[in-house]
Amino acid sequence: MSIKAFIKPLIAIIWLLLLIWFIRWDQIMQTIRTADWRFAGVSLLLLPLNIYLQAVIWQMLVRRRFPEERFFQSLGAILVGQTLGLFTPARLGDFVGRAYYLDHQNKWELAALTGAQQLIALACYIGFGIPALLYFLMWHLRLHAFIWYLVLVAGIGTLLLLITVFLHPRAVYRFIANRYPYPHLLKTFGFLRHLRLQDVYWLFGLTSLRYVVFSVQCLLVLYAFGAQIHWTNAVLAIALFFYANSVIPSPALAGLGVREGSAVFFMGFFGVPAAIAFSTSLLLYVINIVLPAIIGLPLVLRLKLGTTLSVERALPKVNPPS
Repeated sequence: MSIKAFIKPLIAIIWLLLLIWFIRWDQIMQTIRTADWRFAGVSLLLLPLNIYLQAVIWQMLVRRRFPEERFFQSLGAILVGQTLGLFTPARLGDFVGRAYYLDHQNKWELAALTGAQQLIALACYIGFGIPALLYFLMWHLRLHAFIWYLVLVAGIGTLLLLITVFLHPRAVYRFIANRYPYPHLLKTFGFLRHLRLQDVYWLFGLTSLRYVVFSVQCLLVLYAFGAQIHWTNAVLAIALFFYANSVIPSPALAGLGVREGSAVFFMGFFGVPAAIAFSTSLLLYVINIVLPAIIGLPLVLRLKLGTTLSVERALPKVNPPS
């Protein structure tokens, strides 16, 4: 294995340790010792609902191409993707894990479906985060910092692009077919021809519901660690926290370190102590990422990677469909 595979996770761990040094270990331990674990327990009880919604969304996407897809197959693919995605930058293992867990031959199309689900989630994170960022810029930051307005404009542009793509999937497929008429590429994005507008509404609706579940989990953990913050400010802080996690590239380990840094930064503006913000992010990481990855580990051990996801360098052109 290349040494580069260890560099990015090492950077994430070093950044996490620097955060702990900045906040002070004794403050973090005091926050954990005085926590009300009943709130954290309720947050943990919401994990099955979180995984269920993710599996339902994935099943809806896959059934556009493979109508025989069963729910428990989708659930297994989600858990395998969680496990492999934990240790890869940008959660690339999620793409490979889901594709190879299912028996369908076109692994590239399954990987593209995984990307579609992640882009829908990204659109929701940005959509809920933009109003919070506007409020943050006007009332809390009180600085005309160019970088923040650039982040806002980039978020709005990305959101509009994603909405346009998913509201016109067949037009996007025709564009790909006309500009890049390669058989492999057309098969990869073939699912776009089968997405209906009603499907898109359901996908965005269920993803928004999953976002609400995430937010409630985060709110419960905040109160578990004793945060003295009004729930309206907490909702704004959580929206900014999720927005930052969705747009800031993470080196590996599912954003470990980046999550905690953004939590300390944004929640601090709403009066949440750094130790509480750090502990909240870390516990959410354990609940929503580490635990599903552990559950999916037995499925990963049975996974067979019989072929590789590699693109042929020279693909013959075909006549694009009308």
